[in-house]
Amino acid sequence: MSRLEELCFRAHRMDLEEDFYPYGDGGEVRAALRRKEEELVLAAQLGNALLSENRQLKEEKNKLLDQYTEKIEELEQDRYDLRLKLQGCQAQWESQVGELERDIWVLNAQAERLTRQLSEAEREKSRSEEQHNQISQQLQEQLHAAMEEKLAITAELQSLKKLGDRGHPKIQDEELLNALKDKVARLTEREQSLEQDLKTVCEENASLKDSVSLLDKQLAMQKQQISKQTQQLAEASQEAELGKGKVQDLQSQIEELQEEVSLQRTADGNASLLSEMERSIDAINWSQDKEQVNSPAKQNPKHNTSISPVMNKHSAKFMIIILEGCTWDNPKVIQEVSSIIHMLLPVSHGMETSCSQEDSLQGMLGQLKNAAERIVHNKTRQELKRPIVGGDTALCENTARIQELQDQNTQLLKENAELRLKADSRLDKEIIQRAIKDRDDAISKKTAVEAELVRCRNDMMNLNNQLLEAIQRKLELSQELEAWQDDIQVIINQQLKSQTEQQMPSKRSGGGGLSFFRKPLKASSSVSCIPDGTTVPNRSPWKNWLKVTK
Repeated sequence: MSRLEELCFRAHRMDLEEDFYPYGDGGEVRAALRRKEEELVLAAQLGNALLSENRQLKEEKNKLLDQYTEKIEELEQDRYDLRLKLQGCQAQWESQVGELERDIWVLNAQAERLTRQLSEAEREKSRSEEQHNQISQQLQEQLHAAMEEKLAITAELQSLKKLGDRGHPKIQDEELLNALKDKVARLTEREQSLEQDLKTVCEENASLKDSVSLLDKQLAMQKQQISKQTQQLAEASQEAELGKGKVQDLQSQIEELQEEVSLQRTADGNASLLSEMERSIDAINWSQDKEQVNSPAKQNPKHNTSISPVMNKHSAKFMIIILEGCTWDNPKVIQEVSSIIHMLLPVSHGMETSCSQEDSLQGMLGQLKNAAERIVHNKTRQELKRPIVGGDTALCENTARIQELQDQNTQLLKENAELRLKADSRLDKEIIQRAIKDRDDAISKKTAVEAELVRCRNDMMNLNNQLLEAIQRKLELSQELEAWQDDIQVIINQQLKSQTEQQMPSKRSGGGGLSFFRKPLKASSSVSCIPDGTTVPNRSPWKNWLKVTK
């Protein structure tokens, strides 16, 4: 609007100067008109050249718009496909993450269960150790009691041996034999109970060994599962990193596409708004100019000052129509020129009454040529070309700025992606370190449990060895007792035989009853004189004594 107003103002000023310019001869006027016609033709040629350039630019613009629309459609389709892929990948990753979380929960539950089992096993181990200690103490006490009984029996056997040597049996010997038999029965019962205890202890050892083997198997299975889960976690972390990189690339591409679409929309909107504004302004000016020209022409045909600015405006409008792409064959241009000519008829009659209608038309055309010439002399070409060049430079600057902004945006996105990757890597490292710590703790616990199990096994082996030694000792004692029983029975039988043989001649003699009653008194005195702290005799002197007595 400012440039058009300046052009109209300049043309109005020049036309005012021409109105007051005095022409001397008609030849000079004709020569001036011819020159103006030639200049007008040149201006028309210039306008045609500009129109052709404008058409070419419009065609190129349409081609570029078609290409950009196709590219935009393809990019939108690619964006839609990428979004679908991204959604699918996100769904897969979410499902995988959920499965991994479930597996982790199951593993945690199994770990808790195993820890409980280990604690229960430790408790049972402590209980079994206490029981074995109690059993070992009881067995030791029983062994001490058996040794004491053995010493007592040996002492009694020695006393019996002495009695047998002297050959004076007694009624108390039978009581001693019965007591010895009772003791032997008790010892056999104790032996049976000890054998049952040994069986139970062996069964408990077998059950403990089975439980230890089961725990070892479960620990091995847990180790395998933990290794598999760690591998799956590493693979999932790698897939997540790749997916994050793809998502960031897709986001950058989507942002670039959105920026390009917004720039194209803004450019199209600006062009359409400028064209609509020019059309509306031209229509308003055209209606106002018609009203201003028709009203003074009807009222007073001598007002040339009011018509000249209208003519200047219409001449400017005429040049604008030429530059906008209209030709001389266009009916719009013909109507514009005819309206201008009709408006200029009263001015031509007032100025030159002798001229014909053709001369008046030539004058009007001359005035139009003068206006065009003055516009050309006022560097209208540069003013018309300036906006084009300025628009190109502005577009170049805008594209350069847009490119710089895109580069900055890409750099910022890369930095953001790197920071996210670093943060994710740190989080993954922390998670891995925690998992490694948990694994190390579990391994240390396992090693401690294994060490305790080894200790328990060693203790069990020691207890088993002690029990076997006690059983061997018990068997030896039982064998010795059986041998002693046999020897005692033989001795008793021999004593009975000797007594019966002695009683038979005493009955025959009839005077040996008192002697029979005296002998046991001596024997009893001899028995009472036997010391208590006698040593345990071996089996070999007993056997020798038996051989001698036989």
